[in-house]
This record gives sequence, C-alpha cells and structure tokens, in this order.
Amino acid sequence: MKTPQYPVGSFEAVTHLNAEERQLRIARLAAFPLDLKAMAVRLNSSQWEQAYRPGGWTAIQVLNHLADSHLHSYARFKHAVTEDSPTIKDYPEALWAALEEGQDKASVEASIHILKGIHYRWVAFLHSLTESDFDKTFYHPETETHHSLHKALAYYSWHCDHHLGHLNIIAQIA
Repeated sequence: MKTPQYPVGSFEAVTHLNAEERQLRIARLAAFPLDLKAMAVRLNSSQWEQAYRPGGWTAIQVLNHLADSHLHSYARFKHAVTEDSPTIKDYPEALWAALEEGQDKASVEASIHILKGIHYRWVAFLHSLTESDFDKTFYHPETETHHSLHKALAYYSWHCDHHLGHLNIIAQIA
C-alpha cells in the first residue's frame, strides 16, 4: 500500500532475479543519479527543510542519507563477492541523518556527486558479475539474516524510487 512513508509501496523481497530483471534493476541504479539531480533542481529553498511526512526526514536528510546508504551498499556487494558470506557493518541511519553534516544543505551537492561516482562504479561492478555471483550473500547482523545479491539489488533499485518518492512529496508542498 502506498503511503507517505512508502510512496512507491513497501519493498517486496525477491529470492532470485533472472538476467532480464537484473539488467532492469542495474539500469535503475545507472539512471538514479540523474533522476535525483533533476528532482533536486525542482525543490525551492524552503522545501529543503521540509519533511515528507510528520516525523519524517527533510529533503536534505533524505538526499544525504542516500549517499550514506549507497556507499554502504556498494561496499556490501564487494564484500559479498570477495568473501564467504561476510557480516556487514550496519549503521544507525536515523542517528547519521540527525548529525549536523546530515542536515547541512551545503552537503547536498556533495552527496549528489558522491552518488554519481558510486553509482558509476557500482553499475560497472554489477555488469562484471556472473549469474552465480548474484547468489553470493552477506549477513545482516541487525535482522540476523543472509541476503543474496539478487535480493540486495532488488532492494536498492527499490530504495532509489522509495526516496525519490519522498522528495516528490516534498516538491508538491507549496
């Protein structure tokens, strides 16, 4: 169900992506930085401090969170491919978003540049993987579950649209 918290609906976990589905998800990651930049341009100066819902993050926090999150994810994928089901390092995303730097409008442009670079590298890396590489996993200590790269790729392509949805809600607020 679509709500302000989940503007594109909640994530539906997958266990396996076929080659076509993987390419669509990778293409989503490739397009994301430009889509994000286009969304950022739509926001006026007062909207950057606006939350997408009561208790939600501001546009600044959403954008800076994306840089934090996708940096982590890129590293998690590389660890999963080069190690045997590694335990990933989790991070307290809400606490990071509350840090002064995470709420700094001046950091937004840097976060867009980070995302552009990370997504370029991440997409190139994903294109280099074999089908069996996507079966590799990492262990998430917070949820105490193993995640295949199939599931992680599906999640992060959803994550792009999820947070673009939040920014779109803010863009529609006068």
